[in-house]
Amino acid sequence: MKMADEEAKTSAFTRNKLISFINAEFGDDVKQLARAKELLEKLSTEKDIIEEKLSLHVTAVDGDSSLRTTLQTAQEAHKQIDFLVLEEKEISGKTAEHVCKVQPVVEQFLQFSSKVQQLEKYTHYLTWILKIDEFSSSIRSALLIKTENRAVEHYVQLTTFSRILDSSSCRQLVIYANDTVLYWYKILLEKFGKYVS
Repeated sequence: MKMADEEAKTSAFTRNKLISFINAEFGDDVKQLARAKELLEKLSTEKDIIEEKLSLHVTAVDGDSSLRTTLQTAQEAHKQIDFLVLEEKEISGKTAEHVCKVQPVVEQFLQFSSKVQQLEKYTHYLTWILKIDEFSSSIRSALLIKTENRAVEHYVQLTTFSRILDSSSCRQLVIYANDTVLYWYKILLEKFGKYVS
């Protein structure tokens, strides 16, 4: 019973060491899985060398039971290495297959995200255009109902808003705002020019 417990502990310890080794070799980077074949070849060569040495030792010291137990544990560890390498190859294959399946979805998502960003820019652009048009409409209404002081107030608001837009990277919006300011400037100058002169 005690011997079986020790073997179970040794087996669990060996398995944990192997898992740590595989994790250290490949890490979290999926691209590292491409090295699986190279690692498998390296481990297979090392396994063959160790098995050859072990078989020589087993025949030489057949009577020593503790050494035999250690050798059996080592052989079991090699079996577990083989199992883990096969498992890693299977996971690597599934991961590569999953990446191939997911790639088109990722590309579609990026295209969709780009379109959403573009639509957000258009929405902001239209919001600013509507605000400029709102100022123009307020000036026009004030002039029609002969409330010139209100027209001037709205014009001042328009020029302030236009100055804010001067730092915008959208040149068309800046030009539109400046043209609107100039348009109303000429109309107001024509209307109030006689009072100024």
